[in-house]
Amino acid sequence: RLDPEEIHWRSDIRQKPERLAPVRGFDGKPTLEKVANSEELQKKPALNENMLRRLFQLGKHVEARYAGEPTDMEIVIVGDKIYPVQA
Repeated sequence: RLDPEEIHWRSDIRQKPERLAPVRGFDGKPTLEKVANSEELQKKPALNENMLRRLFQLGKHVEARYAGEPTDMEIVIVGDKIYPVQA
């Protein structure tokens, strides 16, 4: 049985040949478009260990705010910053 107070993860890094990236559309408005990833980026984990730990702590904090109930969250990560956008 896993301890819910500890972080547990399994690494399964798969190559990611492309990603969705913000670009300006023909009308000048931002949109998402598939762009090719560099060879280095294709093999890089999406999240490093530090970010996983921070996300775990954020999840525990938000769960505590909702009376200990598991809570679905949507986030945006820019660089090393985490932005909760919906909970």
